[in-house]
Amino acid sequence: MKNETEEKTGGKGKEANSRFLVIILLFFLTLFIIRTIVDSGFSAIEKFIMAVVFLVATQIFLMKAFGYKSEMGFILLRSKTGLGILENYSKFNFWNFLADVGMVMGYGVLSFIIVKDNRARAFGIFLIICSLFLLPFIYPVALSSISFQQPTSAELDESASSQPFFQALIPIAGYGGVTTAGMLKKGEDVLVKFIFSILFKTQELKSITPGASLLLPGITIDFLPGILAIVVILVFHEGMHGILARLAKIPLNSAGIVLFGALPVGAFVDPDENEVKKTEKIAQQRIFAAGSTGNYILFFVGGILLVMLLLATPYIQDERVFANYNNTLYEVGKLDGYDFNVSNLNDVLEKVREENKTQLAVETANGSLLLNRIYLDKNTSFFNISFFNSRKGGLIIQGNSTILLSPAYREPFGFLNFVYDFLALTFILNFFIASINLVPIPLFDGFRILELEIRDKRAAYFVAFLLLGFFLLNLLPWLF
Repeated sequence: MKNETEEKTGGKGKEANSRFLVIILLFFLTLFIIRTIVDSGFSAIEKFIMAVVFLVATQIFLMKAFGYKSEMGFILLRSKTGLGILENYSKFNFWNFLADVGMVMGYGVLSFIIVKDNRARAFGIFLIICSLFLLPFIYPVALSSISFQQPTSAELDESASSQPFFQALIPIAGYGGVTTAGMLKKGEDVLVKFIFSILFKTQELKSITPGASLLLPGITIDFLPGILAIVVILVFHEGMHGILARLAKIPLNSAGIVLFGALPVGAFVDPDENEVKKTEKIAQQRIFAAGSTGNYILFFVGGILLVMLLLATPYIQDERVFANYNNTLYEVGKLDGYDFNVSNLNDVLEKVREENKTQLAVETANGSLLLNRIYLDKNTSFFNISFFNSRKGGLIIQGNSTILLSPAYREPFGFLNFVYDFLALTFILNFFIASINLVPIPLFDGFRILELEIRDKRAAYFVAFLLLGFFLLNLLPWLF
């Protein structure tokens, strides 16, 4: 009998290992196929359809081969592994305080309707004020770590003009509220341009960038640091949900990974929903806010470590700047700290003017700069310098100053490039995910918090699906 049991257990273990191996192989195949589709010459909507068709076909294969079931269009890989660890960490009431602080960061002063602990209120507002010092780094670090369609100069100007309003809104509505407001504003811009493009057959939507980007390791983010950062994000996010659930004495059925095809798109901890509904309202809201709380913690940790890395390593970075002209590299200067004088390019630009070139590629130690001749009229022109990234870092030259997005470390310190990429992704992705997750959209934790706070469920669902529509509008430009 014992041998039969061991054989069955061993057989199940081998079957599970085989499934895991197949999913891993399909994951790498999926990245290769999507990369091929992205690099193809098809239109954006054709690329989108091809990618979705491939992912759906992969999902059907997994469901038929291994008996997985689709839940709301996704495959949930369930396991009880790790539940014991969550049980051990869930014995301290301190987690309730942290969840309250996370709600204050997410909803600012508006969260005081839910959060009654004055210490959590004060500490949450204190962290919001501290985070304002990290905000200027978010966009440059995102440029250095994520491949996405950069905003146009008109969009950047508009963003700069509205920045004081959004900064003033942060203490009042928190980062979840500001994210919601930004999503509404972007969605409105897309909707207006979409209507104009339909009615007047213009190309309005091509002049606006999407409000969101997919995170695909090896495609939009570097593969290894991207995988590691996403794993850390998901473990902390779902782990915090599980810890707060157990602190409220709610049993956990399982934990696992969410797949669309063979592509991991999320993770989950599965508490007993019947027990969750029986728990007092504030305990439920703490459970739902806990994931974003964990992400905000990592946002601060990643930001502090990133600043420490940059401050500690200025003398081991490759500071040379080159210009590429006729396949010849010209060293045009060095970075002085984080600054590079554009006037050092004059010698190269003079050659371009003599040959009446319209473009010049300028190679730097961190990336590639493309100089485009902009004609104001037939007799007046100038060169505009924009940024093209090759090392996940580089230079954006504005006027006579330079913004250094990420360093390039010279050997034998090249491993610090990986460290920078991991910390940069940990910093920005945790901030984005924590804030977006608190937007009251169906399937997001923000909706669960809103649903508990609004008695009229029809009103809650109306708000949620209205915001879902604006969220989808933010993605619409990808199709044009």
